[in-house]
Amino acid sequence: MSIRRLSTSTLTEQTRYANMSAGTFSGQVEYLVIAGGGAGGNGFAGGGGAGGYRSSLAGESSGGGASAESALTIKTGDTFTVTVGAGGAAESGAYGSITSQGGDGSNSVFSTITSIGGGGGGSHSGFNTGNTGGSGGGSAYQTDPGGSGTANQG
Repeated sequence: MSIRRLSTSTLTEQTRYANMSAGTFSGQVEYLVIAGGGAGGNGFAGGGGAGGYRSSLAGESSGGGASAESALTIKTGDTFTVTVGAGGAAESGAYGSITSQGGDGSNSVFSTITSIGGGGGGSHSGFNTGNTGGSGGGSAYQTDPGGSGTANQG
């Protein structure tokens, strides 16, 4: 995280930034947290689902068409976790020896905000359904279900 800009246009703002150096700073932080996408399946396969999408940016919606979320309030001395989720691993079995769906994406975290990794896509040979995730993975066959997405993320 970085502070892109501090400006002082009013007495109130000048007081707030003066307090920052005195150790009493508190402010709102907007965020955009996107998780890793799921891998596509193997063989006649479904595509991997997109990673969950959560946003507090003004004018931006969160995943699944949800409204923008509230910004986080931080203050001096706060510590928080930042994790960038990786994409899912491919299912690498040879055709006829496939053992699973595509791998799920990993979660991304910013403080208390978690976006869920995308679901892996269905694979041929008995692993047809997509996995659940931020957005669910696609099915390998039209008669099998794709994975479910997470509400307000995918």
